Amino acid sequence: MKRSGGSSGQNIIVALQGAIGDVILSTPLLEGLRLAFPTSKITYLVGSTAAPALENLELIDEILILPDGKKASRWNDLRLIATLLSRRFDLAICLSRMKKLAFALWLSRTPARLCYTPLRFSWMFTHRVDGEDEVYSRVHRTCYFLAALAKLGMPQPPQICLHYVITPQERERAEHLLRNSGVDLERDVLVAIHPGTSRIQVEKRRWSSSNFAEVARHVLQQADHKVVLLGGPDEKELAEAFRGELSRGVIDFINKLSIRELAAILERCALLVHNDSMPLHLAVAVGTPVLAIFGYQNPSLWGPLGRLHRVVRRDIGCSPCLPEFACDRDYECIRRLKPSMVIEILDSMLERAKAHP
Repeated sequence: MKRSGGSSGQNIIVALQGAIGDVILSTPLLEGLRLAFPTSKITYLVGSTAAPALENLELIDEILILPDGKKASRWNDLRLIATLLSRRFDLAICLSRMKKLAFALWLSRTPARLCYTPLRFSWMFTHRVDGEDEVYSRVHRTCYFLAALAKLGMPQPPQICLHYVITPQERERAEHLLRNSGVDLERDVLVAIHPGTSRIQVEKRRWSSSNFAEVARHVLQQADHKVVLLGGPDEKELAEAFRGELSRGVIDFINKLSIRELAAILERCALLVHNDSMPLHLAVAVGTPVLAIFGYQNPSLWGPLGRLHRVVRRDIGCSPCLPEFACDRDYECIRRLKPSMVIEILDSMLERAKAHP
């Protein structure tokens, strides 16, 4: 993979046009690359929305932003190709099945190029991982990304964990936000609740706001416990319904935090209660225990990674299923999940956190 006349280290690019959660789940792959090539330069080519999740990460040396959103244009695509050509990469790993990325990496003249199939232009790559291999329907999503290492003959990291770096300044900012919201940082136990989810198959994966409110009421009955309400702009209406169920004790950060601020706030919390979505993986990456509520999705693939975390779901005959399947059972897998089941697990997790601070 080394270019003749090049430096002693490899010049590697990883490309992913995807959601923030996918980028976080790809960080074990970055660790594997760094272990295989300690002196390499690793560049991550990523969409503008997900790029902040990679800031300050020592596993990479540079972040390149894909021309997306308002910056998407033929001219900017050509500028990207010119940039890739000028960097003279030795290895390119494409984690997205996107025609634009395939063309860009092929035109970059990178000698070793890996992609995941099915991809219409897979012939443009020298190495291919069969993304439809049945094994990937049983293993965690991190293993899907780590398959690139195996295809390239590289060892896996000794332990699979997610990576995210919070700066001291971001911790100070989080403490400031919490103090201004009436939190006693020395005494209060913070339980984060994020009642939203991604935009994909919302009805299949979103637990109702009234159920989350019942869990919040239980938390607030405990001395020195506070609820931190989290969410983005898509959760504004949901947050109103949630607030209507509660009269006090909720610290409302709905649509008030950047991704960097969200991570720092999550790090200060004893626990996150959430549906199946990106903040789940962000909390795992910063070391906060997660109580994940799953509907149709398979937690073996998408659940929180590690022993600190718990998943609660109703195991009915047709779940897990795929998002393209129409549901003829009125979303029983998520609707029949009672708050009492979540509260029981939440209490045990808080007790464990108290015993092992």
